[in-house]
Amino acid sequence: MEQTRTYGWADPQELNKAGRGLAGLDFMRLLASGDLGRTPMLATLAYRFTAVDEGRVEFACDTGEFMYNPMGVVHGGVAATLLDSAASCAVHTTLPAGTAPRRSICLCTSCGRSPAISARFARSARC
Repeated sequence: MEQTRTYGWADPQELNKAGRGLAGLDFMRLLASGDLGRTPMLATLAYRFTAVDEGRVEFACDTGEFMYNPMGVVHGGVAATLLDSAASCAVHTTLPAGTAPRRSICLCTSCGRSPAISARFARSARC
């Protein structure tokens, strides 16, 4: 039987407009508050901000079956996405108002074992 999952997200262009003119830390705190809605990636992987400070952002995620790969474990890309998001958002918190956001250009991960379906895990980054 095919499983289904329904979720929604905020328009990324509207999120971008809301962040213009704000310091990076202020924008990340606004995103973390949920007042602007969830970004498409936050909604897709059902993760959330748990900490936002200058130079530090943390996300948490409750894993679920929709994250499984064909081997029956959580796909490594979930952890990599959380790490990428935490790293880029941590850098963004250090940017002054009016500065273009930075993007990750290199990401390397290594997982010894994958989280179970009922696991909770978090990724944080500090710059």
